[in-house]
Amino acid sequence: MAVRLVDIYYVAGLIDGEGSFSFNGTPIIQLTLTDLDLLQNCRLIMKRNAFISTFESDISQQKDKYKFSICGSLAIEWMMTLYPLLCRRRKERIKEIISLWSKCYQRNSTLCKKGHLLNGNNLILEINNKGGILRRCRFCKIEAQKRYRINRLRNVS
Repeated sequence: MAVRLVDIYYVAGLIDGEGSFSFNGTPIIQLTLTDLDLLQNCRLIMKRNAFISTFESDISQQKDKYKFSICGSLAIEWMMTLYPLLCRRRKERIKEIISLWSKCYQRNSTLCKKGHLLNGNNLILEINNKGGILRRCRFCKIEAQKRYRINRLRNVS
């Protein structure tokens, strides 16, 4: 599902005011609010199946707090999307996190399991069911499709 520009601005405003960016072995965007409806809207835009945590206030006059966070490559994608809309301090933090992330997760594997080069037209980037990015070898995928079709034709006859 494509994200509307107005939704990107909505998320940027909330995160610039009330969110945080961190790196704890993986990039994290976290948003903590006292208004559950605002947080639910943000979750629907950023990651529909994410869990919202509830923290009851220790002080009777304070509202309960709700927290939503996304991690990993999805957080990096959102950091890059929101970057031009955020204040200078947030931009500097995003630069730090992306630098740390790229050092920890440099793409050492420039070859697929079968030894084909993963670049240019032979590289397919797919989004998995958890929102992460998978790097696939186009040549291996085509070969697997051919094997599947041959086996299917054998089973039909």
